[in-house]
Amino acid sequence: MTHRGDGPGSSAPKGARARIVEAGHELGLMRAALNARQLAVLNAICGEGLGMFAAAKACGMGTPATRRALRGGLEAALGALKAATKAGGGSAIAQGLEEAYEAVARAGRGL
Repeated sequence: MTHRGDGPGSSAPKGARARIVEAGHELGLMRAALNARQLAVLNAICGEGLGMFAAAKACGMGTPATRRALRGGLEAALGALKAATKAGGGSAIAQGLEEAYEAVARAGRGL
């Protein structure tokens, strides 16, 4: 059964199933761009909801190293996603990631 937006060549908005597949693909692209430290920090902060200090402790890193890994990881993930999308940030995930990176960068300047 084809739902609105799920069919090939459809100009209708994407259906939920198609968007989930696309999000999974984008997540794979972003994760592939990360080194082990960046992945550990992003999993702790974004996946487990830990704060900066708790993530540093969980990853066995100091706070400055954790902050650098977070910022570098967000930057690497965003770069990979932008490179994969010809429009350069045309997906909702890219936009949200860019906003998160900017927030971390602003917080880093204030620390």
